[in-house]
Amino acid sequence: MKRLAAVVVIAFAGFAAALMVFNSPERKGCPLDGNKDSSYSGRFEGTVTKEQTRHVLRVTRNGQPVSGARVCVNTEMVGMSGMGYSAEGRERAPGRYQVGFRFEMAGKYRTNVITEKGSDEVSIPLLVKVRSRAGGRGDRKSDGR
Repeated sequence: MKRLAAVVVIAFAGFAAALMVFNSPERKGCPLDGNKDSSYSGRFEGTVTKEQTRHVLRVTRNGQPVSGARVCVNTEMVGMSGMGYSAEGRERAPGRYQVGFRFEMAGKYRTNVITEKGSDEVSIPLLVKVRSRAGGRGDRKSDGR
């Protein structure tokens, strides 16, 4: 019984430590929310996999690239509190921002892109499906199932 109690305590401590280690939006300095503006949109380019450590995000306003903005990405796995990531993007081409982080698990992630340009701070909500690997079994067209 003592061994079981020790295992439970160690498991709980490990879980608590893991929650603190994950990049939370507050630790990275990314705003959590901004104004809603449907003229802005964003999407990750290509298939997003848990193998990647860098992702390219395309940000547009009325279909035109948003250039020269501060772009911050906050994301959290659906149904898994503590599985969140946050990163600031670097503009690589007009409206194309590279963000560096690695999704640890495949699944769906709620993502909030905060775009700051001048005094505008806009929140762009996204739902991202992260695959185990590019081109692998089960990596057919996503229909949300």
